[in-house]
Amino acid sequence: MDLGLLNTVLDAFDTATGTWVATLQPLALGLFAALGTMEFIWTFVRAAISARVSAADLFELGFRKLLYLAFLNWLILKSPAAFGLIISTFQKAGGQAAGITALRPSAYLNTGVSLSMHLWSGWNAAGFFFDPFGRELAVYGTLACIVIFGLMATSLMVTLIESYIIISGGAQLLLGFAASRWTFPLAEGGVTAVFRIAVKLLVTYLVTGVIAGLTFQWAATLQTNSFVDIFQFLTFLGTAFTAAILQWTLPSRLTNYLVPPSFHIRLSPVVGDN
Repeated sequence: MDLGLLNTVLDAFDTATGTWVATLQPLALGLFAALGTMEFIWTFVRAAISARVSAADLFELGFRKLLYLAFLNWLILKSPAAFGLIISTFQKAGGQAAGITALRPSAYLNTGVSLSMHLWSGWNAAGFFFDPFGRELAVYGTLACIVIFGLMATSLMVTLIESYIIISGGAQLLLGFAASRWTFPLAEGGVTAVFRIAVKLLVTYLVTGVIAGLTFQWAATLQTNSFVDIFQFLTFLGTAFTAAILQWTLPSRLTNYLVPPSFHIRLSPVVGDN
């Protein structure tokens, strides 16, 4: 029976996001206020001592700087909803394309455990455990089966938990650093992370839709047999391991191609300084 324990872990992270937003948003706003004040003072001190800057230039510079800081303040306040919308849009697109409504990792672990217990029961009934080699092969083989399906479940959990953390506060807190010319790359990295995890979720849905369907189908086929010989089992084990590696690595690799590390959303506070 599937207890859904891994799904419970995901649900716990999802529930905690509300607390994270409420805690981190005031910190982001406080950081923004401190760095924004420093940026504003530094900009006007430099402009005031420049012989080429007129009063009209100072007014224009101040207006642009205030407009940028006002936009940043609004973005910090709206970032949980905005970032969540971006990620959920990509996630929904991937789910519709793959025919999956949600990624639930407990299904993987349940399949691995159920298949291992079925194989163990069949081998025991066939007297497989009377042979020392057969007994060791059964122990390590079924353990490997559970680990492989556990790796598949873990790959999904890592991606989903990353999205929860980024939506609920990680990127939001980093936005406060955009107020200063010395720290704004941190904010750009936070916004870039939102798009990267959104694309990664899209690819994860597409890859999982294919791999999960095949893997669960193979496991169901083995469970219909009263006895599975060693060749069949090892072939399945090797194929499932390959599928697990594909499911773990493909989303990250494709995300690097689709959203290269050099991609940045420009959030530089150096507005009109030149």
